[in-house]
Amino acid sequence: MNILTLTDLTLTDLTLTDGACGHLRLNIPLQDADKHSDGSYTVDQKKHFHLSSGLSCKRFSGRAAWIRVTPMSTRMAAETNETNNESVHLDVLIRMSVGRDPKQRARAASHSDATPWMLAVLATDPVANVRRSVAANPIAPDIVLDHLSRDSDISTRIAVAVNPNTGRSALLRLADDIDPHVRAGVASNPNTKGGMLIKLAKDKDPIVRRATVGNTSLPDTTLQDMVKDVSALVRSAVAASQRLDSITVGFLAGDESVQVRQYVASNPNAPESALKKLTYDDSELVRRSVATNPLASTDILEELANDPDVSVRIAVSKNPSATDKIIKIVEDYQAGRYSVHVASSPATEPDILFGLASVTNWVIRQAVALNRAAPKKALELLANDADWRVRRAVAQNRSTPPDALNTLAHDPYDDIRQAVADNPSSTPDIVQEALKGKGEGRHELAAPRNPRKLERRNDRRANGKDRASLAGAGRAVLRLIKGFKS
Repeated sequence: MNILTLTDLTLTDLTLTDGACGHLRLNIPLQDADKHSDGSYTVDQKKHFHLSSGLSCKRFSGRAAWIRVTPMSTRMAAETNETNNESVHLDVLIRMSVGRDPKQRARAASHSDATPWMLAVLATDPVANVRRSVAANPIAPDIVLDHLSRDSDISTRIAVAVNPNTGRSALLRLADDIDPHVRAGVASNPNTKGGMLIKLAKDKDPIVRRATVGNTSLPDTTLQDMVKDVSALVRSAVAASQRLDSITVGFLAGDESVQVRQYVASNPNAPESALKKLTYDDSELVRRSVATNPLASTDILEELANDPDVSVRIAVSKNPSATDKIIKIVEDYQAGRYSVHVASSPATEPDILFGLASVTNWVIRQAVALNRAAPKKALELLANDADWRVRRAVAQNRSTPPDALNTLAHDPYDDIRQAVADNPSSTPDIVQEALKGKGEGRHELAAPRNPRKLERRNDRRANGKDRASLAGAGRAVLRLIKGFKS
């Protein structure tokens, strides 16, 4: 008895070749199979069996051969892998494009060897994934893409919008699409230029305006106007653009959005002044971006080598501009990180805290300044520290004595004097002194963050009375009156 293996499947026939017996067996009369010169056999599909949700057949009497089924998808994948996905024979592509498996049709639609007529046929496929593969194929003809620009599937229209082969008529149609992601695809297409691109730069949706920033055809004047966009998403894309001059990039360094400042910090066109400003940013994400900027100066990297955030220090050590001295600073900081825990622990002896208040590492001194268990003499010493961050920490500490707070109330930095005004330990006179004038800090001096709380606190200190206690006494009197009446 001959052993046959099914290895190929098309719309009209089954090809049988000699092989080994497998688990799936079908009874087919051997006399009904036509043998070819290459050793293969062909059996009429309609005459002998049919396909429905898998492979099935009708049994026949007479001489039969056992056969093993190898699905077409498996054989096609093997042939495609053998060609290393570079080229597939045209006949294989044809069988894939007209096969019943939508995955195989989608693979044929996205192949670089697909012919224009094949793509035109697949563009009308009922499966959206197949049409989407045609729309994403960079060799798809313009007439096919123009047809797919009217497709009901959003993903297909997006693929057409970003395809570099899409013509102007299709782009004009998609520029008015109801879906913002489709319009964003048009905005990023290199064929989108002129008035169409300027119109999209003023689109109501921020994702569309952001997409226009990456288009090299966008005029410089329009890009400059987008610096003041209301959306931080758009300003972030502008901040990352290398087409901006150093003055504009420096302007965005003061943006209220952390994401915008982060992109400015990593921009190679950022000026030295902007990078220095962002070195002291409140967000560790921004400081880490500065640390990764290859154009950051050694002074900036030395400052960031002592950053309290470990990710910033690691970024400094990996910066190609980092010198051996800077790497040594990072290593020394890592070795002395235990000292920071000691300086910030309330269980540390006062004499040890006073000694740590004089070390060269400002991070350790800052930890001492924030420690409520720090001795009075240590806080008074740190109130005159050369580093503004240490002085600000002293101003924020509730255990800071009035003399030190009074000294910091005259500090030239607005942030420090604001911290003094917000400190609950500050007397009314110290608060008023801290709110006078305008210093040299990064922020304008503002009123205390909770003016009602400040007013209540001043009333208690001026009158020597506690309103909460008075309210409690009033409730006690009411209870006594009710007791007498009863």
